[in-house]
Amino acid sequence: MLSTIFGSPQTAALTRFFVNNAGKQCTAVETANALHAGLPSIKRSLGVLLKAGVIVKGEVGYCLPSTFPLLLELQSLFLKSEVLLGGQLVQTLKRLGDCGLIVLTGRFVMRADVAIDLLIIGSLNRPRFATVMHRFEREGLPVNYSILSRKQFQERWSITDRFLYSIFEGRHEILLDKWGLVSVRNEEVRSEK
Repeated sequence: MLSTIFGSPQTAALTRFFVNNAGKQCTAVETANALHAGLPSIKRSLGVLLKAGVIVKGEVGYCLPSTFPLLLELQSLFLKSEVLLGGQLVQTLKRLGDCGLIVLTGRFVMRADVAIDLLIIGSLNRPRFATVMHRFEREGLPVNYSILSRKQFQERWSITDRFLYSIFEGRHEILLDKWGLVSVRNEEVRSEK
């Protein structure tokens, strides 16, 4: 999908590299080495990104400025494409245990005011889950997450836990709500109004 949007797999990979290293200058050679790509094709893709205004050429090399106006959107796009394409995340989590609620927040929905990107309610095989998350980190896509049991979620929700309410009061996306935990919350909000 991203190679179609960006014109080629090389340009998509290069854009992702600069998004993950925003503000850091890299030479064409350093970039080619980091992406395990040929220098001529990297130079072509750098030219495309320069012309589009995505990256700039500095004194030492090329970089995507940390002040780039679409940086958060690009981070969100790459994060979602890597983690969510084809429902991979939900399917993976289902194989790792009994998940009842999966909520995307943080960088997935361009929110800097939340400390996590992923909230999972249920019981998972944590070592296997850590291995899955480590794969995303190796690809330059660290995902901050929190896992709560169903009982922990319900107890914390009943005492108006600030952490949970901060997630649901702002922008978020629900990938799975097998136990109806969110519909219960929505009914509570309606009855308060």
